[in-house]
Amino acid sequence: MPLPQIFATVPANTRVAGQALDTDLDQIGTMGVYPCSCSGTNSIALVPFPNLPTLSAYANYQRFAFVAAGTSTGPVTIDFAGLGALPWYFADGTSQLTTGNVIVGEYYDVAFIQYLNGGGGGFISAAASTATAGLPGANTITNAMLVPMPPHTLKGNAQAITTNPQDLTVSQSLILLIGTDTPHLIPGIGIDITGTWPNQTINVTLELTHSAIGFSHFATFGVSEVAMRWKAPIAFTIAAGLAGTQVSVGGAPSDGTQTFSLQKNTVQFGTIQITTGGGVALTAASLTTFAIADTLTIVAPALPDSTMSDIGVALLIVRI
Repeated sequence: MPLPQIFATVPANTRVAGQALDTDLDQIGTMGVYPCSCSGTNSIALVPFPNLPTLSAYANYQRFAFVAAGTSTGPVTIDFAGLGALPWYFADGTSQLTTGNVIVGEYYDVAFIQYLNGGGGGFISAAASTATAGLPGANTITNAMLVPMPPHTLKGNAQAITTNPQDLTVSQSLILLIGTDTPHLIPGIGIDITGTWPNQTINVTLELTHSAIGFSHFATFGVSEVAMRWKAPIAFTIAAGLAGTQVSVGGAPSDGTQTFSLQKNTVQFGTIQITTGGGVALTAASLTTFAIADTLTIVAPALPDSTMSDIGVALLIVRI
């Protein structure tokens, strides 16, 4: 693109208005990166350093550099010199930077792109910027790092599941990773990333962390009858107060409150009480942890009621 005034073509001893040099310098200025001071966190306001050429409107691919004044807590926009606040996008051009994506004290280099924001214009992180430009490669993931990720739906039949495949919709855009070598999501969802962006393979594994075990007993109970005995094939916990446990009562006792004993390796850690009205009270003083091969036993009352029957218990357990 030629400059407005090419001084090499001016004939000797010919005067040229000084404004022509200013115009050339202004044009050159628009080709570089505007260094700016920054204020704001989510609504970032940029002010160019003194004595820079004036930019009266956003120009396609014009770049701006700044150091963030705060860490973002929501969707981020940028306004340069009062020309208008526009969204700041990741490299995909559709996902806007939001909570935690802009870090106070970090250097950023952004470019204005007219086609973004439905043609209304917006900013995108330039190559020199420290802003995240998409899901990083595995070698850039650090311990307990929050990695931005646009909403995705992970198809349940990706591994040839053909019967009732379940979709996992990831609407939250932050994934918690534990480490570089063995990245893992919150309990129950595992993720493994191989390769370098944008040529990456992402494998997601779902595992059941909450489950229920228990029994159904349709007849009346014998004296201290073992209603259930279960040797743990996995390590798990049962919450204090037996939180989450469900008890169904078909035939309520008529003689008085009946108490079932919950035992870990024959030592009681909780009780289930059933009243004559069919009411249920659950007790457990604290969280109880079972290791593999520990035995969970539920024992019926020593003096069983003659009418209490059709009892169902579902204990909520959490895998560890």
